Amino acid sequence: MVSKQEKSKNCAKNNIEETISASNLQTPPHFIASSSAETEKCKKKILDAYAVEGIAQRAIDAAGFGKFNIKIAAVGALIYFNTALSIMSTGFVLTAAACDFKMTTIYKGYIVTAPLLGSCFGPLVWGLLADLKGRRMSLITALFMQGASELLMSFIPNYWCFLFLKFLSGFASIGELSLLFTYVGEFQTTKYRKLVLSFMDGPMIVGMITVPVLAWLIVPLEFDFRNEYIHFRSWNLFVMLCSIPAVLIAFWLIFLPETPKFLAESGQNFQFLTVLGDIYVKNSNQPVETYFEKLANGENKDVSDFVHRFWKTPVNQKKISKKEITLRQILKDFKKQALDVSKPPYVLKTALASISTFFITSSHYALLLWFPEIFQRFSQFETKFQNETSSVCSVSKKLYSLNATMANTNIDLFGCESKIDTRVYLNSLWQAIACIPFSILLPMSVDRLGFKFFVVASTLIAFATTLGFFFTTNSLQNLILSCIFEVMTSVFMSSMFCFLVVIFPTNVRVVASTVIVIFSRLGSLLGNTVFSYLIDDNCVPLICIVAVQLFIGAVFALIIQIRRPKIYETV
Repeated sequence: MVSKQEKSKNCAKNNIEETISASNLQTPPHFIASSSAETEKCKKKILDAYAVEGIAQRAIDAAGFGKFNIKIAAVGALIYFNTALSIMSTGFVLTAAACDFKMTTIYKGYIVTAPLLGSCFGPLVWGLLADLKGRRMSLITALFMQGASELLMSFIPNYWCFLFLKFLSGFASIGELSLLFTYVGEFQTTKYRKLVLSFMDGPMIVGMITVPVLAWLIVPLEFDFRNEYIHFRSWNLFVMLCSIPAVLIAFWLIFLPETPKFLAESGQNFQFLTVLGDIYVKNSNQPVETYFEKLANGENKDVSDFVHRFWKTPVNQKKISKKEITLRQILKDFKKQALDVSKPPYVLKTALASISTFFITSSHYALLLWFPEIFQRFSQFETKFQNETSSVCSVSKKLYSLNATMANTNIDLFGCESKIDTRVYLNSLWQAIACIPFSILLPMSVDRLGFKFFVVASTLIAFATTLGFFFTTNSLQNLILSCIFEVMTSVFMSSMFCFLVVIFPTNVRVVASTVIVIFSRLGSLLGNTVFSYLIDDNCVPLICIVAVQLFIGAVFALIIQIRRPKIYETV
């Protein structure tokens, strides 16, 4: 015969498991039986957090999927599109602004490196701000910062001021990338969340297509406005136009609500129900009372009790329902997650994923932002040496190496006498278009093949493609390999950060992802620095470094185990 105490324990366990299951969460591995008071207190705190998230997700599911969810997804798509403009426009600025700023290859490298350096500091800062002030306010801040920085860049005639503003732009852009998936995802129902998020890669490709088209229309224009304080030419107009979407999206976000999950987790229960009521009305065109009656009379007791407690909350109690979130509390929770990540089995997975992303993003960004510069070099080479074969290294050696500049004193080192060839824009456009088929193939195939397959396979193909750069004989062959490289590394970037969701449970995912993102930013920083210093005089070692890094990254990704640890006993 089962005692009352055992019945109570089993009932509590079932309710918790039901709640966690409803929110698609894995049972946290902290719930191993222990008799200590401290462990019991820790268990209760974690269970409360999971219970709140489960209640929030059930309430979101009850609000349904409709026009409001599509509007939120559209905002997320525009934010992703905006980050593509910010990132990809850098490559065209290098070539167009070289004469005005008198930039050598190394000084061009500083412009590419500055936003990446800013993005190294961003993930932790924006993550803390999102937990303190909410996802919406953090996104608004990041968008205004990025838009204002790039708008000022279009008027600044000083190289070092331009560099500092590029740093701020990168710091803000990583905040947008870090938060947009959370903001969009926390509004979506369980049924449609994966579908909505899987199509977020599309706007990035649209942005990659828009940038060369916009540059093609604007940069070749010939006008020159100068006075004592500013110097404004076509490339300045291009930078200014790329900054406008960030400001417009930020203004739109002002009129949108905070995510329901953040409101629930921060104890803003009245605001949480108000937002969900508005979502239900906009999705179903039904009165809000219908929604609350549906929740109050539903089968899930936790949701029903929650609605009965906070629906029609007296006015004098609305203000006290909010649970204050302090920086000290967030740092304490972050420290706890960090301790969990530093222990088996997560420490090995974190280390392997960090090393893999470090090497692969180092190779990816070493070439991605420099492709317009490489295409321009091919154009200059084929104009001067029409009957000679050309590869990336032979072009750099004959045009920009130390021996070439010393032998030819009339060389146009800053590109002041040469215009950007139209093939530069066209080639960049082909790179973006090449990504479209795989952006469709990935969501269709990932359930069958898994994210790990795409991570490893795409990296190995990029490795082989990089070696192929040694054997090109003309600009067309270089373009084909560049398109393959861009497609494969883009597939890796999309797959790897989805892969993190698979290999880490919710309770350690924030810290593990932060560590891995920081390593990826450091890798991109290293890759661009190495590229700018080696491309002119040491091109062969540079290509070898890029290839070796891709191979190492693929090997470490292959070692990562997907299977999560078994949970033996809970509650």
